[in-house]
Amino acid sequence: MVGNSRTVVYLNIKKAIPIDNLTITFLEYVCYYIVAELDFRLFVNYKFEPRVAMLTSRDTLLRYLANINPNLPLYKYEFEQQYSIYMISEEIYKRAFDSKHIKLDISFHSKLNQELYTYLGNYTLLNSEQSFDLAETITELVENAIEHTKTDCYLTIYSPSNDILSKKNSKRYHALDVSLFNVSDKHMGDDVMKKINNDDIAGDLKHVFDHVNKAYSNHSRYFNDKYDKESFGILAAMQYNVTGRFGNQNDGGTGIPKMIMSLQKSAYLDGCYIISGHKGFELMENYLGEDSDGYIGMNSNTYIDQIPEEKTLLRLSTEFPGTAYHLSFVFEKGN
Repeated sequence: MVGNSRTVVYLNIKKAIPIDNLTITFLEYVCYYIVAELDFRLFVNYKFEPRVAMLTSRDTLLRYLANINPNLPLYKYEFEQQYSIYMISEEIYKRAFDSKHIKLDISFHSKLNQELYTYLGNYTLLNSEQSFDLAETITELVENAIEHTKTDCYLTIYSPSNDILSKKNSKRYHALDVSLFNVSDKHMGDDVMKKINNDDIAGDLKHVFDHVNKAYSNHSRYFNDKYDKESFGILAAMQYNVTGRFGNQNDGGTGIPKMIMSLQKSAYLDGCYIISGHKGFELMENYLGEDSDGYIGMNSNTYIDQIPEEKTLLRLSTEFPGTAYHLSFVFEKGN
């Protein structure tokens, strides 16, 4: 579709209430596409209600589009600056990763990990162990997104400086919120399901996919509207040493849920989820434990024979075009 700057789009979301920062940052991406790719003039009318650990109306790049004469060049410039290390403020870190110019190797992993660890250590209230765990988790998520979809990846970390005061006691808390997404016609579990359907399983870790294949045979008997092949593919792709790469499988991915759970254990509250396509999972600490074989079933620690608990399942009425993670934590101050 080709537009021109005389085409005007008016986006009125003033009565809509974003549920989290992932909603806001994805909206920023959509607006950039409208302005930069379609070359439309865009007016955005919005007002975000103040919520714990959520970007305010002043924090988002949408502020450049929220007047009668929107500053489209500045919006495009600010959005594109995310391709470099970019901090809007000490509370907000934004980074976008250009998949065409990134070589995934130990150098990229260590540099990004150190960059994130340094930011988290200097500009948030996380302790050293929490900073290390979160830096490693985000680095793995970025690498997975680039490797499996070959598309750009967008990251926002928000750590508000204001304390959260407890209504029950005199304790003070601090919040940290991470939003990460890529836009792709490939969903998270697509390649894993292709390997299963094509029986393309070989290499030193063949036994891992044999395990997944057996789980698929069992789970498929209980597929329904909330849990189906798409959901299973996402769950399979989250397993340790499972990869969607084709050919011999001699090494696989890292178990992301295990790293997220380590952060949840030190948090007072958390809200974590993943979505891809029409499905997703609430990443709940009680259901991220491994079974005796090291697999995550999103249930009472049984992967092969039991489908995930219904409360962990997400079903989207509108397809998310890619994969997105939202990780939100509230920590007691001083811990």
